[in-house]
Amino acid sequence: MTSDGLWSRYEQAVLALRSQGEEMRGVGASAEAIARTVHDKRRRLAAYFKEQTPEPLRSQIYDRAFAVYGDAIGPTIGYLRAQGKTWEHIIESAMRPGPLPAFGLTEKDAPAEKLQELPPHRFVCRAAGLNSYYFSSQPERDKFNVR
Repeated sequence: MTSDGLWSRYEQAVLALRSQGEEMRGVGASAEAIARTVHDKRRRLAAYFKEQTPEPLRSQIYDRAFAVYGDAIGPTIGYLRAQGKTWEHIIESAMRPGPLPAFGLTEKDAPAEKLQELPPHRFVCRAAGLNSYYFSSQPERDKFNVR
């Protein structure tokens, strides 16, 4: 999702969801209604922009999302609620683009300066059979038993 400013356009589109969430809140919509609306729109954006991503990166993105969330587009409402996320958390996360995954980087083959650019709470590792993936948390890393 990096060619021709694609990631930048995706970030802008996700950030634009904030105004819809604020508008819904302003007319008294419930947190659940807002969460479901902005989350659905975020998933639609994710699907659209993933389809625009050239191969082989597109397949890597789909594979990673499926491996982590059980869904190639990303986390579903059901997944997030099962993880204990509140409606407010779902609203906030739907309107926040998050970092661009660093596919293909490993501690072995990435330049040291690139690894230092990654936030300290992120882990770069190679999961067996999954190519190289950018794990966003210790629990996610543990899920794949990667050390």
